[in-house]
Formats: sequence, C-alpha cells, structure tokens
Amino acid sequence: SKPCSFSQTPLTISGDVTWYNTKLVNSDIVIDPGGKLTVKGNLFMPAQSKITVKSGTLSAGGGVLLIDGGKITSDCGMWKGIEVWGNPAYNQHPMPLSGKPIQGQVRVFNGGAILNSEIGILASTRALNPNEDNPYGFAGGIVTCDSAFLVNNRYAVFFDPYGYDNMSYFHRTHFRTTTALMDNSYPCSFVYVNGIKPLRFSGCTFTNTRGENEVNYGNRGNGIYSFNSQLVIDSYCLVSLNDICVKSEPSMFDKLTRGIYALTSAGQGSIRLSKAIFTDNIYGAYFSAFNPVASLQVHSNTFQLGTSVPDNGYGLYLDNCTGFHVEDNEFYRVPSVEFKGIGLVVNNSGTQPNEIYRN
Repeated sequence: SKPCSFSQTPLTISGDVTWYNTKLVNSDIVIDPGGKLTVKGNLFMPAQSKITVKSGTLSAGGGVLLIDGGKITSDCGMWKGIEVWGNPAYNQHPMPLSGKPIQGQVRVFNGGAILNSEIGILASTRALNPNEDNPYGFAGGIVTCDSAFLVNNRYAVFFDPYGYDNMSYFHRTHFRTTTALMDNSYPCSFVYVNGIKPLRFSGCTFTNTRGENEVNYGNRGNGIYSFNSQLVIDSYCLVSLNDICVKSEPSMFDKLTRGIYALTSAGQGSIRLSKAIFTDNIYGAYFSAFNPVASLQVHSNTFQLGTSVPDNGYGLYLDNCTGFHVEDNEFYRVPSVEFKGIGLVVNNSGTQPNEIYRN
C-alpha cells in the first residue's frame, strides 16, 4: 500500500544513492551537503511531507536531487514538495575548495515528473529564518528542468529573491493542471518568481486541460507571476543550420486565468517575450511599470482570444509602461464567436519613445 503513515524521523541521504524501482517512503527526506539522490523510478511520499536539499559549505558542495525520468508524487493527499536551499552570500558557480556549487541543486530531466504537491520546487525554505535581517536566508538554490513534467501542483516552482545571477532554467518543461488538486484548492501559479535574474523558459507549455464545465476561468491558475525579475520566455531550438534556428518549439500558454502577470518597481527586472502562443486565456499577458531601465520587449507572439473570454479579457495589456517595443505579434479571436475581449490595451504609456509596430 502507498505510505499514508508519517514518521517524524527523516530519511537522510549523505552518499550517492540511486533509486531505480518504485519506492515508498513514510517520512521527510533530507539530502545532506555532498549527498546526491537520483530518482529513476516512482517515489511515493506521504501527505504533508517534504524533500529538503541542503546547501553546502566551502569544502562540501550542496546536496543534489536528480529526477532522471522518475516521478515523485503522493497517493495520500498533497505533499509539501521539494525545498532546495541556497546560501545568498555566494554565487552559483563551483567553489574553489570543493569544485561544486555551495547551493543545493534540483535537476528534473528525461521526462522526470513532480505531481500533487503544494510547491513542486521551492528555491528557499518555509521555515522562518531566525536571522530577521534577511527573510530570504535560504535563497539561491539551483533548479533546472529539461523535458520535465510538473503536474497538479498548487505552485510548480517558486523562487525567493536572490542577488547573484541565477543559473536556473526551464527547457521543454510541461506545466499542467489536469484534474482537481488533491486538497480541492485551486492552482495558484505554475511559476512564481520574485527578485530573480535572469530566468529563461524555452519551449515550455503552461496549460490547464480541465473542461470549462469542470472549473470556471477565474480559477484556472496563472502561468507565470513575476515581480522585479529578469525573464526570457522564448522558443526552444530543435534544429539549427549555420547558427540559425530553422525549427523550434514555441512556448505555449493555454486555458489559464492569466498567462503572464509581471510587475516591476524601481527599475528592477526586464522581460523578453518572443515566439510564444497564447490561446483561450482570459488575460494573456499583463505587464506593469516597465521602462527603459526595466525593459520590455514583446516580439513575434500569437494571442488568440478564446471562446469564453469576458468583455474585459485581453491578449496583451501594457499598464504604466514606457520605452517598450512591441513588434510582429498577431492578435485574433476564434471565428464565429461573439466578439468579446480586446487584443492589445495600452494604459498610460509615459514619456519615453514606445514602439508598437507590424502587429
């Protein structure tokens, strides 16, 4: 039977461990500095449990969790998810003594999956940090996903502010809600990013596949929520010829309450959104307070207004932005649908030169 009991004694990983087959765990898992856990089979966690990947020391690198084609889930109710700890005093490069980053690392690849959690991967900790001067004392963990699946989580990934350049990325990662969440809450955001630079999403899909009769559009969750962060959202190149991409896989935002919701203050952060496809979202992409310092570029995207968009739905909304560049985007609605919603909204575009061209 799947583990529904919970032991207070965590399972600690301090060496190099690989799990190939189905594994049932009845406690938290802690990966110590220098420890490495590779999950190639199915790992079942008990409800309300979590996996902690600890940050390291100058002489021992941070813990590492590899989900290599494996799956981590729970059959007993929502589990908390993975916390990957960092040390915000250091960058993410290998340290001279250990040859490894001091930051904890989570890598999901080869179709690896995280399901049924509150926060799939949290690059921080929930615990209240005793050092009140720095509420983000555990930020800086490294998260990379390539051909990964993050399914039916309240949040899929969550980043707390971290001052150094971030080496995390997401390639061909599928963020999905396919059914009611285990605790019957509604999904929040697949991606929540606060104070991170830079973070790239290439060829990722963000979708809620549930039918309109199952859940209304106000409760379908957001694709990406970003505050004061540098994001690049673009396609993933599949075939290149002489350094020119000839075949690529776009990023897609489908059937969500909001595709992208990005805010900036005091000139922090920037957004480059290109070659993405937005379909059947109520609010496609919303950007607030970007300016020449916190730049906004929106190029070669497709915004399709869906069949159930309310009057105030839109494809792209630029709110109090100035100095932006919006070019070569397509805005359309499904034929034969009652006309509702707006393709592009620009509110208070400021004093800097703005360019809206060839859309």
